[in-house]
This record gives sequence, C-alpha cells and structure tokens, in this order.
Amino acid sequence: MLKLQGHRGKVRALAFSPDGRRLASVAGRERHASLWELPAGTRTLSLGDADEVQSVAYAPDGESMLIASGRHLRRWHIATGTITERWFRGSNYCWQVAYSPDGSLLAALCYNRRGEADRFRVDLFRPAQAGRLAKFFVGGYGWPMCLAFSPTGRFLAAGGADKTLRVWGVKPEAKAVWFKCAGNVLAVTIFANDTLVAVSAGKKITLYDFATHKPCGELTGHTGHVCALGAAPDGTILSAADDGTARLWDITGRRERACFDWNIGGLNVAAFSPDGMLAAVGGEDEIVVWDIE
Repeated sequence: MLKLQGHRGKVRALAFSPDGRRLASVAGRERHASLWELPAGTRTLSLGDADEVQSVAYAPDGESMLIASGRHLRRWHIATGTITERWFRGSNYCWQVAYSPDGSLLAALCYNRRGEADRFRVDLFRPAQAGRLAKFFVGGYGWPMCLAFSPTGRFLAAGGADKTLRVWGVKPEAKAVWFKCAGNVLAVTIFANDTLVAVSAGKKITLYDFATHKPCGELTGHTGHVCALGAAPDGTILSAADDGTARLWDITGRRERACFDWNIGGLNVAAFSPDGMLAAVGGEDEIVVWDIE
C-alpha cells in the first residue's frame, strides 16, 4: 500500500497510465495536474498557470494526458513535458473528461460554472482533428456528476442531479438508453460486454440489466454515499464512499470481497489500473494506491 501526499483539498480526479506505472490526479482548486511515478511516489506538476483544473484523463496510447482547465482541454505530452494549450474548447466548463478505449474520441462533461438552472451537455471531439467538435449530447437539468465510456467504446454514460442516467450510442448501430434512478446519479460503470450497468444513486450500488433497463441486483454495505465506481477486466467492482471506505465487490456472487479504511477522510474518486492489478482512491489531501492481489 502506498500513500501519495501533497495535494491541497479533496482529490477530485484520478487516471492510471495504460501501463499502470503512473497515476494522474487533481484536487481542490489546484491550477496544475499531478503525475505520480509508481511505486516510487515521485510527483511532477503540469506546466503553466491556467484556470483551475477540473479533471484529467490518460490517452490510451500512454503518450499524453488530457487536462480539463476551465472551458479548455489541454494536452500534456509526457515525454517532452510540453503542453498544447486550448487544444479543444468545450461548450461550457469541462467538469469531467474521458477517452474512448481506442482513443478515437474524447468526451467532456460541460456545465455552467455557477450551477445555474440549465442542462448539461457532453461534447465529443476527435483527437486526430484538433479544434473540431465531432458531435454533442444534451443531458438533463442540474449538476452533472459522472461520465464514462463503456469498455467496448459503443456507449457513453452520464448522470447527475436529475436522478437519470443517460447512455448514448456513439456508433451508428447503438441506441440511446435512459435509466431512472432512486437519487442523484453519483457514479456509473458499464461492464465489458455492455450487458450490465452499475450505478450509485446513494449509499448502495444498483445493478441494471442493459437490455431491459431494470434492476437486477444490489450491493449494500456502505454507510455513506458511494461517490465513485470502477470495474476491473475480471468484473470486480471498486467503490469509494464518503464514509471513508473503499470496497471490492464480486458481481457474480453479489457480495463484498474486501473493505478498506485508511483514515484519509471521505473518498470522492476511485480507479483501477487497466490490467486490474492496482487500485487507487482519493480522499482529503491524499491518495492511496494498493495491489489488489
């Protein structure tokens, strides 16, 4: 187990590099993204002094990292340490970002910075066509809280304060799907075969059948709101909650495998390395990384 210290404020985003040797993060109102070498724990800050950083995402090829700063998406080239400023511009403040698994698309979850009554929007860009908007999806009213591509890259999910999870097809043959949830949609992950969706809308995790849109199971045990979810290639779910605990779940048996509490405050973010061997969660000022085995 490794603790990464140095952030100021609640960690708001985590992203492993494709090889699992680095971890990107951002916290509070920091104006830089952090890149941590694993397992050494050495830290490098992104260059420049832009607006506050909202989110980060690693490119699937491992050569660069996406930084959401204000309305703009910046590209941090890891090998050279240089940054492409204003690579893309979102329709509003880019609260979360994500790459499609093959790297052909990147998504930005955009919303009014002041949180005024408005609908959020998901902007899609093609990295190969710098500066051009590929398409966009209109979401619901209220604050957006989660964004995720399915592992196949066929679907893109987003949810927030209107208690609805929206799943859009990003390829011609894929259809849009809506899931009505019991509360604000805090976190989502779609499983590898696009047949099962895990959603947090409170203190439990609800599993939905993708085809019928109906609940098909629950994972309970957290005493606080589940703020983040991640899925390993073998189907294991990682959850992080504001009760300060992280938990691993066996989906086949619908049971908890393990519970961890490192006393770093309420947890807001969680991530698996692409091979599922490492997990990370972020709390107040700190990040914990550990080996699943």
